[in-house]
Amino acid sequence: MAGLFSDYIPDKLLPEHESDREIPIERTARSKRVSPQESEFDEELMSPDAICPVMKMTQAAYAAVMSDLASEPFRRELGGLLLGPDDAQDLVTRYVKDDTGLSTYATFTIGHERLNQVLRRVRPAKQTCVGIVHSHPDGICRPSGGDLAFLSRIFASPVNGNGSHSFLFPIVCNGQLWPFVIDTRDVRRVLPAQLQLV
Repeated sequence: MAGLFSDYIPDKLLPEHESDREIPIERTARSKRVSPQESEFDEELMSPDAICPVMKMTQAAYAAVMSDLASEPFRRELGGLLLGPDDAQDLVTRYVKDDTGLSTYATFTIGHERLNQVLRRVRPAKQTCVGIVHSHPDGICRPSGGDLAFLSRIFASPVNGNGSHSFLFPIVCNGQLWPFVIDTRDVRRVLPAQLQLV
């Protein structure tokens, strides 16, 4: 089975100002349409009894993410891919900066052509995309409605996915990495995660 994003990363992440309208997304068994009203966290996930998944990241991958996304004062959104082994979807072993994506203060449009080339190159080594990381303006330390609409489009495509129902989606904000795990069957299920450096 093809790895996550082995053939397709959408070419556009919706700007924040567009996240206030419903995005027409074809429903599949693996993905649920996300409207602006539904783009917030599930309240029950924020309870003290909520499951707290672990996001594992090598020291080198963490250092690369923080150097790229948190080393200077925030000016615009930036991001990249999180790569890891096919058989350990919760482990990030490498960060690949998206240096072809377009960004503004409040939006990030992924450079899908280059990132798909990267994914094709790492597949023989049994590496895959286990997540995407990007920065947000200070104070917005969680996935936005535009982020969730983007993820919904990704997981609506039958070429994406490898049997895992979780996708790592950390946000760098206020100089920190805020780890989140997305349920790919319903991207509104955003779980705050525990970061474990290995």
